[in-house]
Amino acid sequence: MNKYPALVFRIQKWINSCWFLLITLLFSLNAFSQSTVYNFFHITAGDGLSNGVVRNFTQDKYGYIWAGTLNGLCRYNGYSIKVFLHSAKDSFSIPDNAIQGLLCDDNKILRVSYQGGMYHYDYPSNRFIAEPACKGINIKKMVKGGPNIIYCTTINGLGIFNTSTGKLSFPAATGNGETKALLQRYLFDITVTKTGTLYLASDTGLIVYEPTQQKATLVPLKNLAGSIISNINIDKSGNVWISFGFNGGDVMKIDSSLTKYTLFPEFRTDVSNNNITTISVDNKGRVWVATTGQGICLYDVLANNFKCFGNNVLQANSISAYNITSIFQDKDGFIWLGTEGYGINYFHPDNNLFHSILPELDPTTNFTDSWSRAIAEDKEGNLWMGSVNGVACYNISKNSYSFLSNTKGHPGQLYSNSVRSILCDDHGYVWIGTALGLNRYNISSGHMDFFGEKDALPHSFFWSLLQDQQKRIWICSREGLFRFNYSTNTFQNFENDSLLSPFHSYNFLTVFQDSHKRMWFGSYKRGIVMLDEAAGTVKHWMKDATNPGFINNNIRSFAEDKDGIIWAATNEGLTAYNVATDKFQKYAEEEGLKSINVSGLMVDKRNRLWVGSGNGLYVLDSIRHEFKSFSLKDGLPSLELNDQSAFKTSKGDFIYPSLKGFLSFNPEQYKEKSPVTDIYLSGLKVFNKDYRLATNIEELTHLKLGYDENFFSLELTAFNYHNPDQTWYAYKLEPFDKEWIYTKERLINYTNVPGGSYTFRYKASPGANNWNVKEKNITIFIGTVFYKTIWFWILMLALVAILLYRIYKYRINQREKIYSLQTKAQALEKEKAIVQYESLKQQLNPHFLFNSLTSLRSLIRIDKKNAADFLDKMSLNYRYILKSAESELVPLKDELAFAQGYCDMQVVRFGKGLQVTIQVGEEQMYKKIVPVTIQNLVENAIKHNIIDDQSPLKIYIGEETGWLVVRNNLQPKSFVETSNQYGLKHLQLLYRYLDERPIIIEKTTDDFTIKIPLI
Repeated sequence: MNKYPALVFRIQKWINSCWFLLITLLFSLNAFSQSTVYNFFHITAGDGLSNGVVRNFTQDKYGYIWAGTLNGLCRYNGYSIKVFLHSAKDSFSIPDNAIQGLLCDDNKILRVSYQGGMYHYDYPSNRFIAEPACKGINIKKMVKGGPNIIYCTTINGLGIFNTSTGKLSFPAATGNGETKALLQRYLFDITVTKTGTLYLASDTGLIVYEPTQQKATLVPLKNLAGSIISNINIDKSGNVWISFGFNGGDVMKIDSSLTKYTLFPEFRTDVSNNNITTISVDNKGRVWVATTGQGICLYDVLANNFKCFGNNVLQANSISAYNITSIFQDKDGFIWLGTEGYGINYFHPDNNLFHSILPELDPTTNFTDSWSRAIAEDKEGNLWMGSVNGVACYNISKNSYSFLSNTKGHPGQLYSNSVRSILCDDHGYVWIGTALGLNRYNISSGHMDFFGEKDALPHSFFWSLLQDQQKRIWICSREGLFRFNYSTNTFQNFENDSLLSPFHSYNFLTVFQDSHKRMWFGSYKRGIVMLDEAAGTVKHWMKDATNPGFINNNIRSFAEDKDGIIWAATNEGLTAYNVATDKFQKYAEEEGLKSINVSGLMVDKRNRLWVGSGNGLYVLDSIRHEFKSFSLKDGLPSLELNDQSAFKTSKGDFIYPSLKGFLSFNPEQYKEKSPVTDIYLSGLKVFNKDYRLATNIEELTHLKLGYDENFFSLELTAFNYHNPDQTWYAYKLEPFDKEWIYTKERLINYTNVPGGSYTFRYKASPGANNWNVKEKNITIFIGTVFYKTIWFWILMLALVAILLYRIYKYRINQREKIYSLQTKAQALEKEKAIVQYESLKQQLNPHFLFNSLTSLRSLIRIDKKNAADFLDKMSLNYRYILKSAESELVPLKDELAFAQGYCDMQVVRFGKGLQVTIQVGEEQMYKKIVPVTIQNLVENAIKHNIIDDQSPLKIYIGEETGWLVVRNNLQPKSFVETSNQYGLKHLQLLYRYLDERPIIIEKTTDDFTIKIPLI
């Protein structure tokens, strides 16, 4: 039933607003244009905003800006927008698309209010969680009121929400009298002082509430009794600012005593239904007022009035709309503005390097273009600005413009409205170079000179004008070079000049005089000409193979830096000429100059080089290492700057003509190391799909991925709302990346990363060469498929080791068995040899006994005394044989004693036919030998050789190092009855098991020698 009057009201309001905008636009074309103080950045639906009607803002603990719109909640990081909308399928989605309030509370929790209550945002789950106590309560605005306290304006009055208990209470419910009546009024706005006192804007006036006393008071304001207070705030001086009235279109300042008032009538207008939507106090104490018809307005303390900033269709960096709904300042000082249908505007009130100047001409010129080309300053500080529509002069003292332009009804003021160059000389003249000729304007008399053929000047295009240190005027035109001398009041064309005559007809685009009074001329396709009048020389350079640093012959602008380097701008980049070394050096894309179509060179007090281009403004640092670029986002009125020279004012400001007016700035205000706020990991995808985490991604310190999740993407965000495109990122995944990677890209892709533990290090910087910044890192563990894991290979190695060990043990066992068998075989062989040797000894014993008894019989018959001795020796020999029968080895001493006795018996038997010699040193006596070895060898010699007195058998028993030697002369018998040929073989076999050295048998024609190893 009430919707139709409301609809009519809205239609009427919209019509009034449109009418006001039209009148304002028409008025601006006749008004004096001022430089834009603030550069406004714009965010619209084209940038991803869910709706153009933006009612509130907040900033969360990370730095994201949250904006509540009429159709959804938006989160902005400087690069992109994420939209949160209600979904019937998700009970944890945003409850209502029409957001009424936003707040990041003292606990850094994001809270959202709407007509049906309050929700808070849970970062890890990306869900909105309802506050049960607020269900069904229409909460419009929320403000922080101290630890765990949030004050809320509701249609039921003042609400107090306790974040620790989750309870919502209403002071009116426990109050009485006036306090109860006041606190249950309809509240429009609320602000809290540092002492905790609440100031409430209500439908009955201004209410002050003391929570500690639980007392509310209605402030009696003169002539405002019963008025609706729609907005309220308190500045740093304690002044209370309110907007009031039926439509909330009046602003008043009330002193801290609440007794003195100041009304600001500038917000009252008959053009529009101009309402106040927000009163805000920024971090510097400035008071800002948002309106529906005058844009945003700033209070000027000295003038005690407001200056408003609205939309100017001719300036891209002006505010996008007049209808401002809300104001919010973030922690970095940026002020964010919501509009009614035009999205978001934001700006920094203290960081506005660039300003725009738009010289708006007389309305009779049908002004349609703002292409500016040249600017100059006269002795009074007035600015003379040339454009495609003539000349505009801004009188700084009168704050007014005057115009020189060919208009309908006023022709012939200039050769042409297309002005390319302007010069204010020291004689009070303004020189104006146009597309059809050269003019000179007398500032004091207002007389205009038209120079032409009568003055030896062509009707040409005049590119550049310069007054040198000698006060001469240099003129560059399409038809050649000219100079005006005030001493002769004539022009010189250099056709017959001794130095410049070869170049006098060149199409010169620019002229420059350096600190040594040398003149530099830049031409079109003819390179550089340098005139040194003091030295009487001229030099000419052009692009060729001998000068690789000279990159192009179209020279547009010159500058000289503090090192004496002459810089020249071309349409292929910069060239720097070192006069001392006569060398050129180029600066183009490879050196970081992204736009090589450059012009407008200027050097500031810090020796930085400023460069205009067809795609923005650049500055080269003083060490000539890094270019930094500036674009529309930085406040440039146009990306395309004039293709010739820039201008420096007497105050040190640099001014660059552009396609949309003039760009003005003071280079000393530029700080090369602008701050970059904190950096976060803001996105994670695995195989290009969002990856759900148990914690909020901005707080992620450890990440564990499966072996099949080794294709992943990481997104970094550094909050730089001034111009995020200038932010550089550096990252390194150790040890996957060997070096740091530097880029402006925020999205980082990794593919086929092997399993293992990694450290992802990352940081952000405002410049490519400034990395003395805070660094962050995340530990990333990527699983490994089981057959690639360490434990798997350890297990495999263990199994292989066990298998090899089993094989090794098996082979050892087999070898031990074989060795055992061999040992047994050797033992058997040895035993066999011993048995055989023993058998041999047993065979020798009867033979020895028979021979001995035969000899004994003869001695008994012949010599009884020797027979007795013989018998004793015989018994001793047999006793030794019996004694050593159980011994494997005996001392050589014992064996020799036995052998001596045996030999003595044989000498008795054979007489002079047997000669035995024993020569063994005492040191050998304790070595070992097999028992009966010598006896067997002597016996063997007796057995096989002839023995008689005429041919005696000589046996030598001696030693060689480590050997026992038994040698006899060789006189063999023709037949040996008892020889079985096995004696020596058995002895050799036995010694094989006792010593590594074998028995040596040597036989010559004269001797037979056997060498026995001593053990």
